[in-house]
Amino acid sequence: MRAMDGARPYRDVTVLDLVSAEAYLLSDPDEHQLHPPPAVLANLEHLRVSVLQPVQEQIRARMTILGGYRSLLLNAKLHEPPWSQHRLGEAADCRLPASFLTSAKAAPIRDIVNRETVRLVGRPVSRGVNASYYLFAWLCIYLPCFPIDEVVHEGGAGPGRPAWVHVSATRGANRAAMAVTGRYVPGRRRSLTLSAALSLGAQRPSSIAG
Repeated sequence: MRAMDGARPYRDVTVLDLVSAEAYLLSDPDEHQLHPPPAVLANLEHLRVSVLQPVQEQIRARMTILGGYRSLLLNAKLHEPPWSQHRLGEAADCRLPASFLTSAKAAPIRDIVNRETVRLVGRPVSRGVNASYYLFAWLCIYLPCFPIDEVVHEGGAGPGRPAWVHVSATRGANRAAMAVTGRYVPGRRRSLTLSAALSLGAQRPSSIAG
């Protein structure tokens, strides 16, 4: 993996992005949401500097941060479990713009994902995937290059069309895990190997034969 050349088409990910992404869901955001404790801020900075910013620089596209740190109040409002890594400032939910699918600057990333999908799955990437799927697939391919605890293809319309990509990182040992969650997944959650992750966005054999 090497850095792409050319002008940066995005702005930096900030800790403020990770703190304020979901604050609007609270009619009166509490002090802990707007001003996290020092340990949480340190975790957010690690996630930003070690994962989110480098990833954004590599894929050459601005990631929208849909979710980041969640105070106890916000976490409860979203009905999330108390052990969620969002509570610790160790996770972010990210999405790529639809323009990523046609951007010439993003073509090398799409080519890498397609090439690895053909190599490991035996089929090319489906034309029906959304932009955030490419983020998920690329992260899975380069998982050893980042201190990532887990990358998750979350929700959405189905395989290859996640609502967002969940990325977590700790300042300790990271699992480098991959998973998919959603109503279309038996049991709502499944751990993945790299080939299984890429198969989520691969063309179905019947569509190739046809």
